[in-house]
This record gives sequence, C-alpha cells and structure tokens, in this order.
Amino acid sequence: YYSLEEHESMRKVVRELAEVYPNQQYVMNLAALHGQLGDRQQQLALVEAMLDDGRVTRSAYLRMLASLFLAENLPFKAARLLEQSIAEGKIEADIQTLEQLSQAWYLAQEFDRAIEPLARAAQQSETGDLYLRLAGLHMDAYDWAAADEAAELALTKGDLKREGDAWLLRGMANAQLERFDAAERLFNKALAFESVRSHANRWLVYVAGERRTRSVSATP
Repeated sequence: YYSLEEHESMRKVVRELAEVYPNQQYVMNLAALHGQLGDRQQQLALVEAMLDDGRVTRSAYLRMLASLFLAENLPFKAARLLEQSIAEGKIEADIQTLEQLSQAWYLAQEFDRAIEPLARAAQQSETGDLYLRLAGLHMDAYDWAAADEAAELALTKGDLKREGDAWLLRGMANAQLERFDAAERLFNKALAFESVRSHANRWLVYVAGERRTRSVSATP
C-alpha cells in the first residue's frame, strides 16, 4: 500500500497492527498517518493518550507532540511538555528546542517565561539574531536596560540579518532610559540602514523634543 501510495488502506493495516502489537513505534506510525491524511485531531488524541500512559519516551516523538500542540493552538501544553522533557533529560536543550519552548511560552502569553529559554538559545547560537529577538522580548516587558544589553550582545556576536534593527532598538531603549546622548548616537548609527532609516529619524526628532522640554523645565 505504501508503494502504491494508497495511504488510507495503509492506515487500516497499521491500525490493525497497532491494535495487535501496541508498542510505541506502531502507534506512532499510526499517528503519523493520521497527520499525513489531514486528521490532526485524531493524531493528537492518540499521541496524547500515549503520553498520559507514559509510553512516549523518544525525543523525536516528544518533539512531534509539542509541535502538534502548537499547531492545535495549545501552546501552554507544548511549553509544559518541552520544559518537563528537558528537565528529565528526554530532550536535549539545543537551540531548536529552546527556541520552540520560548515560542510556546510567548504564545501562551507567559512572556516572562519565554525569556530564559531564548537567552539560553542565544548563548549557543553562532549569530546574534537570537539576541536581537531576546531584546525584543525585553522591550515588550518594558525592561529597557535588559533590552539594550541583549541588542548590544547581538551586535557583538554579529552576522545579523537585520543589523539596523539592533541599532534602532538600542536607541529606543536608551531613549526610554532618558540617556539621550547615547540614544542620539545609536539612532545615527541606525540611519545607515534603509530598512529602519525613517524610524530612526522619527526617534531623533523625539529625542530632540525631549531635550528641549527638559531644557525649558530646568530654566529658572
């Protein structure tokens, strides 16, 4: 049936096989066929039932289930599964897994919990792109100092796909911290990148306005 690409017939046979020999491999093969045939709900129900029975132990299957949870808009379950599997040593805490864990916590609106795994992934990465994403999370959390530090690390590590974003973000963080001299310098760096030039110019106008306001307020 596989050679003939008759997947529905193949699923019927694999279902019988899994019923007679309900080991992890056969049941997961059946779950994969459910997914291939577009029946993700049945796929998820089957794999989650195995997880509840403690029969899902392989890292590949645990990762697949986490991806299924995310696809079915169940990010909290995905995050809890990944976090527990990492803690128990069932899944390696590599860059891909830590990124997925951070994404799951973010989609679950647990923004603070999304930061730590992304920071760990950024440390392992050979480029600064993940540090730049980490800076964005800190900005979302209104932690300007941490955002500036992460964006600086992104620039230090280098090889960024969007270097201009890093200079812009650092300028924004310093502007929020009222470090206007530093912010102006950073926004001027951002002007070299067309993708963020208009934003940098608007922020330079903002910084100049804030300086004028403070100058007037300080006048006796």
